[in-house]
Amino acid sequence: MRDYIMDPFAKGEPVSQKEFKRYFDQDLLFVFKYAFSALKMFKKIRIDKDLVYFLPKDLNEMFVFGLFFWDIEETSRIMNRI
Repeated sequence: MRDYIMDPFAKGEPVSQKEFKRYFDQDLLFVFKYAFSALKMFKKIRIDKDLVYFLPKDLNEMFVFGLFFWDIEETSRIMNRI
């Protein structure tokens, strides 16, 4: 699910909530509720009806704010392997 939304975000394209729901049978804003809540607070996300836009200024911001979509336990497991 994360890859499904991060690929268009990385290309500067929006993600359709309807398409996400159709593909995964889950609500995009619920699945990533903490990420979207934080991104809204930092004004790095814009929701326009069905479409969700990721608004980082540059690649560094894209990387940092993209981390919000990673689960903390999953991130810890990856870091422990490194």
